[in-house]
Order: sequence, then C-alpha cells, then structure tokens
Amino acid sequence: MKILIFTVLSSLLLLCIEGATLPPSFKICKRSEPDLNACFKEAVQVALPLLKDGISDLGIPPAEPLYVNSMTLGGGSGAMKVQQNYKNVKIYDIINAKVDDATLKVGDKTFDATVSITIPKCRAEADYDLDGQILMLPITGNGKCTLEFENAKALIIMKGELFDKKGKTHVKLGELKVDLKPENAKFHFDNLFDGDKQLSDQMNKLINDSWKDLYEEVKDGYNDMLAGLVKNVADTVFNKVPYDELLP
Repeated sequence: MKILIFTVLSSLLLLCIEGATLPPSFKICKRSEPDLNACFKEAVQVALPLLKDGISDLGIPPAEPLYVNSMTLGGGSGAMKVQQNYKNVKIYDIINAKVDDATLKVGDKTFDATVSITIPKCRAEADYDLDGQILMLPITGNGKCTLEFENAKALIIMKGELFDKKGKTHVKLGELKVDLKPENAKFHFDNLFDGDKQLSDQMNKLINDSWKDLYEEVKDGYNDMLAGLVKNVADTVFNKVPYDELLP
C-alpha cells in the first residue's frame, strides 16, 4: 500500500509545477486564489487520473499498476507476530480515489498541507514470504498473495518550512504522517504451510475473519513505512523545484 500514498503525494507535489513541464490538463493553483483550499482539492482530484501513464519528463512512473520492488514489515507484539517480506508488488485502481478534503496553508516561513481521500476499491498482488504467529497460531509460507481494500480512507499530513537555497526559496519538510483506514479488507495467501490446502484454507479464513484486529497490530508499521517513502519523494521534489514554481 505504500505506493498508494506515493501516487497521492506525487499529485500534491507536482500539480502546481510550472505549466511547461506538466500536461495542459493539470490544474495549477496560485497563492492568490480566493479559495486556495478548494483549488487545491480540485487540483489533486484532477491530477490522480492523469498519472495513469506516468509523466516521463518528471520521472513519475505509471500509476496503473503501481509497482514496488520489495517491502518488509517486522513482526508485531500482540495478535500478529509475523515477519512479512513482499516482492514484485503491483497495486491497481489507486487513481480512482476520491478527494474528500484538502487544505493548504502557506505562510512567510511555513508550508502545511493536509489531504483526505477515499479509495473505493484497490487490489494488490505480490510474491510473499511469511514466518511467525497469528493469534498464537504458527504461520509460514511463500508464494503469491492478493490483498483487496474497500473504501480505504487515507489522511496525509505534511508540515514544512521555507528556506533559501542559492537565492531561491525551497520547502523543507520536517514532518509527514500517513493514516490509512480501510473499511473492509480481504487477504489470500497461496501455498501456506508448504501447500497444505486444508491448513492454508483455515489460516486464510482466520486472517479474513480477524483482519481488523490484525491490522490494528501492524498499522503503525505500515503508516511509518508509507510516510518514510512519501517523505523521500517529497524531499526530492522540494529540493529541485523552487517554492515559487510549486505555488506561483
């Protein structure tokens, strides 16, 4: 799911770059807008589907599907104590997200942005390797897995400050947080327990029956990882693009 947040924040960070580097269908917001928040919300909404095929000139990869080489999640400390390793992650349908709210506050020395979105449905496919315990039961396996989220809400918060770089003003992020809350989720792991179908079916059922409790155990790890990835992307853009070009 970390690429979910990458797509959204790519929109946030790049939708306001000077028109010569963006397709004409992107909406540009100016600091002098009478309702900057409304413009910002619309700009993010417009940008999402435009990222479907990526923007090669800006180094933005296609968003349908999104691809991640690998990701690792450490074991939890409660109901879910599982080391999770994923490779070749593909995520679909993020560009169908609906922007519920967006606020942008720009001061003489500060930059604050908050965006709330809802993704009606998204699906992820990956190669996995798991080892640990779920609800005190052992789980082990490797193979293919799928994850489906329904009505997933994501809150993205960025806080930064303005600084001078070679005579131009840039943004430096000091804080970036992500909070992802799906309304429903469905998991499926092939080849659990060395392909034992009965044990595999039972464990998949247990995971899906208990997904809310299990997600609570690992959500901080997911959110921290997502926030770290997004901050790396944001820092790269803010370091290269002056503030006056991001928000003319």
